[in-house]
Amino acid sequence: MAGNLIGIQTRVKNFAPNAIFTHCLAHRLNLVLQNGCNMNSKCRIFFVNLTDISAYFHSSTSLINVIDSVVGKRIPQFGQTRWSSRSNILNLLFNEWLNFITVFETIIIDRKSSAESICGSI
Repeated sequence: MAGNLIGIQTRVKNFAPNAIFTHCLAHRLNLVLQNGCNMNSKCRIFFVNLTDISAYFHSSTSLINVIDSVVGKRIPQFGQTRWSSRSNILNLLFNEWLNFITVFETIIIDRKSSAESICGSI
């Protein structure tokens, strides 16, 4: 990892100041995929919405409880450098879409859900 305080790059630089840092293959692939997706506006919007769905449902225990009761599974948390987290979120939404429609309808009907809290968490 390339953390500026405790990452491997910092540790190597402390030991060998002239060492050249390169990203591992997984991180290089991540950078290529991120750059490619950022070049396509539809792709960028899709992934932003996908990650916002995860953030929204993790913003409240009552939302987590709704998903637990209807779907029986939790939406994985989004990890910026982990493409597998995007895949996990997408697979869950795809495989459980009809259940998520029920979740969204439950949230709409629930009088405790205010527009401010819904918009604020996204």
